[in-house]
Amino acid sequence: LVKNWWSLPLRSWILYAFTASYIDCAQRHTPIAGFASFQTFSIAQKARNHDRVAQTVVKQRPSVWPVQHRSQRVMCALKDGRPSQTQSRKVIFWDVMSTLVYDPFFIEVPAFLGMTLEELYKTKDSAIWEKFEKGLCTEQDLLDGFFLDRRKFDGQGMVNMIASKYEWLPGMKELLIELKQKGYEMHIISNYPIWFNQIESKLSLSTILPWSFVSAETGLRKPDKEAYLMAQRKLNLDAGQCILVDDSKSNVESAKSCGWFGICFNGSCGTLKEELYKILENSGDSATEI
Repeated sequence: LVKNWWSLPLRSWILYAFTASYIDCAQRHTPIAGFASFQTFSIAQKARNHDRVAQTVVKQRPSVWPVQHRSQRVMCALKDGRPSQTQSRKVIFWDVMSTLVYDPFFIEVPAFLGMTLEELYKTKDSAIWEKFEKGLCTEQDLLDGFFLDRRKFDGQGMVNMIASKYEWLPGMKELLIELKQKGYEMHIISNYPIWFNQIESKLSLSTILPWSFVSAETGLRKPDKEAYLMAQRKLNLDAGQCILVDDSKSNVESAKSCGWFGICFNGSCGTLKEELYKILENSGDSATEI
């Protein structure tokens, strides 16, 4: 009776079921019922003849770490020296005005209003402009409150003039196209009102990079740190993956304080390109002024 019970086919089936059960439990990090004190087992089977099989279960020392699922082993391998896609990803955030696109505010606007730039700074209402950039007031609100003394002027004529002067800065369009062709991820992060739509209509920036973070839509202006942290969260990035290119030193310094890389651009596309590639190739400092 015992010999019939412990026949070779039945023993083989029991061995297969036991082994499959163990592997499934090990992957789930749960012990096998009846063997809770063991974490690993080795099963040796040796055929001595056609009707006699010896089966041995060898108990080993408990391991100091649990059996890992394949996905966990892959993650460990990446942490042990090979950079993951997230670790190697660098994202470039571009300011627009005076970085990618010519800003007519400094020459054409004072000339249109018949005053110097210094006079314009003294007489304009900076608070209403900041509200306009954050999307907190309308274009008509801006024009009505443009000057501190609320003087009347040809506001719509100024708006039309500004729209006519938007142009790519030398070399910047070509640089963006080159970076895009090489596969670098890029986004706009700009302090600008709804007039960014006029820039888009004329220059089609969105064919190269998206208007991802514009103050008119986000309600956040640089150098407010939240403008950078919000962009970082939206794209699920670490600070060390972010690069800001901006013509404002205060904006760059604020980005640096958030852990970003930064390049303060002053008009030299060639130098910008050189320094940008240094950062993209992981050999640049956390902030560079050009």
